[in-house]
Amino acid sequence: MMDIQELRVALPSHKDLVRLATQFSPILHPGFEEMLVFVIEELFEDRFSAEVQEKSAALVDYIWERLNMGHWADIPSDLRRCYSLSSLGKIVTSARNKDWKSALRACDMALMMGAPFNEENLLGNLADKICASLTENISFEAFVKDSRTPFPEVESFRKDFMLLEELQRLECPSIETFVRDFVVPGKPVVIEKAVEHWTAREWSLQRLLKLAGKRLIPVELGSKYTDEDWSQGLMLFEDFVSKYVVPENPEQVAYLAQFDLFAHVPCLRDDFMVPDYCLQEPEKVDINAWFGPKNTVSPLHTDPRGNCFVQVLGSKYVRLYCKEETPRLYAHDEGLLSNTSRVTDAENPDLVEFPDFKLAAGYDCVLGPGDLLYIPPGCWHYVKSLSTYLLPSDDAIITSFFGILDVILPPADACNSGKKTLFV
Repeated sequence: MMDIQELRVALPSHKDLVRLATQFSPILHPGFEEMLVFVIEELFEDRFSAEVQEKSAALVDYIWERLNMGHWADIPSDLRRCYSLSSLGKIVTSARNKDWKSALRACDMALMMGAPFNEENLLGNLADKICASLTENISFEAFVKDSRTPFPEVESFRKDFMLLEELQRLECPSIETFVRDFVVPGKPVVIEKAVEHWTAREWSLQRLLKLAGKRLIPVELGSKYTDEDWSQGLMLFEDFVSKYVVPENPEQVAYLAQFDLFAHVPCLRDDFMVPDYCLQEPEKVDINAWFGPKNTVSPLHTDPRGNCFVQVLGSKYVRLYCKEETPRLYAHDEGLLSNTSRVTDAENPDLVEFPDFKLAAGYDCVLGPGDLLYIPPGCWHYVKSLSTYLLPSDDAIITSFFGILDVILPPADACNSGKKTLFV
């Protein structure tokens, strides 16, 4: 089990932490800057009095309330950084009391709600070490199930009236060919064998649980975000897997989506590289993760930035329409869903309500492990997870269970400047 000295060694210097604390004085109410500096001073002197614990908790609670006032996009980044720094007191005092689960939870909350206060992703790396210590003697063999099924043919998802053709596939085209034939004209394509070198191709459910089982993650509840009963929540990764991924017929569909899992669990980030097709330096590409069971759906929608969508394990059905087809796709008029079609079921559309949908010409494909799908900016896409999820277990025996893990890596658009998003 990890000890308090190992945690202390991982922390920045006392001087650096105090300097950071004083930088936040413009956004803190009188007295809270002094409280933050006091907690830092006491922790570095190994003084863990009841007063230190009370002030550590009060700091986190105070900034938590500030974070929950107003729209999330309007929250100052310094306030989020201050939340992360203030959480150190709660992390260290919990560790001093050998309450490592509470220390890990404080790390996770800071990672999700706060912002990095140093360049080394201190909290992410610290959480990795605590989680590894907590799962050191745990076996996750009970989570393995054998339920492999063949990949379905793409034609099985089509209706006779649909104007669809199977998306073009290429094996590792040159960057010049990729840019000329697909990025510039805004045309989607599946690139095969683009990530053959990724260690992530060998991930097993047991490995993921070993590295992240005790981690708190955001989960989306409901088969798609346009459903009226769709909601969000936080839970341990191991609870998410046991309740929603392993059962063949869970009571509710749940999935992890649009989340930078690899900043949250940085030890997983070592298992893959940003594909060259992203056309950006790796540090300029945003990364997000998707993990969930079969029949989870991303409704027909569009994104302003290009995406490289890498299917690491399992399979997915994807349908795409170029932005020229927008008039026939019935986008919501305004608001948060203005990038989403009102056709809630693209496989079985209501042609009475949406008659022009049958005139939309598009592409579709089934993605398998190792496929990279390029989705141009503004290209509409509908994504449905399928049942197969093959994983090599830690002892190299091939096993399978329902669920899919995707890596989505958006490339830079050759026709547009600006930072792009990387989804994993």
